[in-house]
Amino acid sequence: MQKILVAIACHAGAVLGAQRFSRHYSPPRAFLGFNNFLGHPVRSPSRANDAYVQALNDLLAGATLRDVARNLNDNLLQAAKDYLMNRNRYRLAGGDAMIIVLSLHASLFALVCLGDTGATL
Repeated sequence: MQKILVAIACHAGAVLGAQRFSRHYSPPRAFLGFNNFLGHPVRSPSRANDAYVQALNDLLAGATLRDVARNLNDNLLQAAKDYLMNRNRYRLAGGDAMIIVLSLHASLFALVCLGDTGATL
């Protein structure tokens, strides 16, 4: 039985995902990860954390990897907007909020799905 590999970490798509889909390994059925730096604010509570947790919950509930990636994208965009619009709730200066927003947007460009994106658990 082939598995779905999800790696929420910097460069996981470029390194781990690429390695697992090379001809030297038995590849997983599908992979979701990031092929560059993963921008993530170290805050509690963290809207970005909520986005990752929701994505994993969606996968466990039977969503396709494609839908998980789409929902993660939407939730990270919403998190970025929330950090910017409600920066006082997170005790962020304007510049700090903008850095978080830009890093979350950069993470979205780094999000990759490999293999059978219609796969479910």
